[in-house]
Amino acid sequence: MSTGAAELLQDTGGLITDEATETPQEIAARSPFALFWRRLRQDKVALVALGFIVLLIVVAIFAPLIVKLFGAHPPNAQNSGALDEFGSAAAPGHGYLFGTDALGRDVFSRTIYGARVSLEVAFLATGLIVVIGVTSGMIAGYYRGAVDTVLSRSMDVVLAFPVLLLALGLGAACSLQGCLSANSMGRDLLIAGLVVMLAPVAMTAISQARGRPGFKAIAPSDWVLRLAPGVIILVVGLILSLVVSSKKTLIEPGLPVVIFVITLAGWPYMARIIRGQVLSLREKEFVEAARSLGASDSRIIFRHILPNLVAPIIVYTTLLIPTNILFEAALSFLGVGVQPPTASWGAMIADAIEIFDTAWWYMTAPGVALLLTVLAFNLIGDGLQDALNPRTGR
Repeated sequence: MSTGAAELLQDTGGLITDEATETPQEIAARSPFALFWRRLRQDKVALVALGFIVLLIVVAIFAPLIVKLFGAHPPNAQNSGALDEFGSAAAPGHGYLFGTDALGRDVFSRTIYGARVSLEVAFLATGLIVVIGVTSGMIAGYYRGAVDTVLSRSMDVVLAFPVLLLALGLGAACSLQGCLSANSMGRDLLIAGLVVMLAPVAMTAISQARGRPGFKAIAPSDWVLRLAPGVIILVVGLILSLVVSSKKTLIEPGLPVVIFVITLAGWPYMARIIRGQVLSLREKEFVEAARSLGASDSRIIFRHILPNLVAPIIVYTTLLIPTNILFEAALSFLGVGVQPPTASWGAMIADAIEIFDTAWWYMTAPGVALLLTVLAFNLIGDGLQDALNPRTGR
């Protein structure tokens, strides 16, 4: 039987770890980041995966220098002289490290540049998913009621669509001339912003008429939080209506289409996770204590609830990135993603199907790169989950 305090007990799986032999004072003296890093660095697999990801990011950033360093050819340069005697893709060698494709382009340089596209789409789309998902999830989980109903039903509507078919439809519709006129969208956002701003005012007025706390009972910071979404929508609408050209479309062909599709399909999952966490956290004692001391809703959300969401946000984000990389590769493979001649791993695999039996290297290079990248992000996600879990006894 253990006689230690419950908050100091750790599941060590029957083994005596270094942390189990330390005194409570030594454990308490460490910062949360120090404890996190101590657990993470014990996971050698996660550290190797992290090193691979850092290397991949460096390769993507300095792709032109790396291509020149290895003496490779530009990714879009076609060279009929590089083909074999039958006019087909040439095998690795003779100045082409990974061989050539059917057009005589260097597979090595196209694989390097394909990392740029995959990481750019993954990070941008994941960032948008996190911002939209966390914001809508916190608002829905904290305020509940009508706000939660509207946001939750919006998530259900998006989740009801077959993701791949939705992506194919939007990708095909927006890949040629783009989608959503900036002018018309700006006018719609102006109307939506006014509605979103007036909604909390109307609800507060109705509450006051029914004898409930009205305008005076709400702190100014809470009014700022309630009106902020409408103000943001209004500002975006004004920019689109007055600044952007009338012929401009919001979703341009190429990367913007892929990022928009991935963000549209992915934000409800993040929002649902955050909403569930907030529904639990808002009933905790520290939130009740802050509310009893007169803390405003904005202070409770950003100073008390949001810091407790950092761990699940980080873990789920690391799991979102490889999913989005595969999503981008799938869209490019199906022909509605990144437009040629831009190098993309999915498009390279699609081009290699017809010549795979004679040019195995053309599919192998982008396929192995895609496999290792997704595997590395999944491994680092598992490592972060273990390191951020206080019950982990590594």
